[in-house]
Amino acid sequence: MISLAEIAKLPYTLGSIKKIDLFLSGSVKGSNEYIKALCYKATVLHKIDKTNDALKLIYSYVPEFSKLDNDSIIDICDEIMDICIDVKRYDQVIKYMSIKKDYLSISNLHLYLKDQIRLYLDMNDFTKAKAVLEKYLNDDLTKDEEIYALERLLDIYFNNQEYDKYLERINVLEDYYKDNLVLDKLSIITFNKIYIDFVNKNYIKVILDLKNYLNDNLDDQRYEIKASTILMKCYIACSDFKKASIVESDYEGLLSNDYLEESIEFCYTALDLYTKMNSLISINEYHQKIRDYEELKEPVKKKSKKTNNVKEEDFSDIVIPIVEINKEESQISDIAKGRILNPNNVKEEFNNQEIILREKSNKEISVSKEFKNIDKVLDYIND
Repeated sequence: MISLAEIAKLPYTLGSIKKIDLFLSGSVKGSNEYIKALCYKATVLHKIDKTNDALKLIYSYVPEFSKLDNDSIIDICDEIMDICIDVKRYDQVIKYMSIKKDYLSISNLHLYLKDQIRLYLDMNDFTKAKAVLEKYLNDDLTKDEEIYALERLLDIYFNNQEYDKYLERINVLEDYYKDNLVLDKLSIITFNKIYIDFVNKNYIKVILDLKNYLNDNLDDQRYEIKASTILMKCYIACSDFKKASIVESDYEGLLSNDYLEESIEFCYTALDLYTKMNSLISINEYHQKIRDYEELKEPVKKKSKKTNNVKEEDFSDIVIPIVEINKEESQISDIAKGRILNPNNVKEEFNNQEIILREKSNKEISVSKEFKNIDKVLDYIND
């Protein structure tokens, strides 16, 4: 029979479901191995667009929490959170994140902060994400956990243009990447530091650094386009149009439909250069390039908008089962374990609001679907 380790490596296909079911039939129901395989089955179902089936499967074990060990309960909570983050059901993520917290050992409570980080980043709430990341970094972490948090915190600092804070702490990451030969990430840090100098108008320094950067045989075409664009901008700022045009001719061949944003920025910079040089042929050429790239971007936007609408419609059809955790059995079980926990009445201060996890009946509701035609109903009532 297939092992649990092999199950975790199965692809997201219907064939994998059959193999997992075979493993489950030969395992002790409710054991930790059984629950881990069950969670992976839910993951596969979700990935092959059977999200409702995945949720029904995994939520059906929530009332069994009093019969499961802590690790199994944590696995189920993690699976629910994984799926609900994908479908933007943050209320469920918050609920099961709070339940999971009560089953974590004291030495693993930092995982609750890690869950919060993941949630805030997915919600694009970078203010709260920064606060939790700072708190997380003050915990007793392994080196890998520290790097995980620093990467996300420094990305937020850089993207929010908090460059002083970025530079204060980037050396830790830089040293780690050097020691472990993580060359791709080290190259990005190098570029980011050069970009900060460019923002601060240290053009001479940036020109020297960018020449070295571009001569290092970059494997990342995206960053080659970004770097050559900034090099052109520096020469333009220094009114050295001849050298700027040399950079344009050397790197124009890198422009690609695969890197539309970077290619468009390069074209606008080249257009600015040739406008200052009054080169009509090059001006017309780059006007055309910009039009071509913008036209390629437009269908992407429309497709993205359409896709988002379809996705949102799909989310409205997602059924979140509402289940009841047996209160008495749970308390008896927890007393037997030497502690009293009641996940149904967990109160968490989250997002400055009190979240109360209430007992529910065993029924299913369709999220927001019932409200689709509310305007028509109201019009009919008014008539």
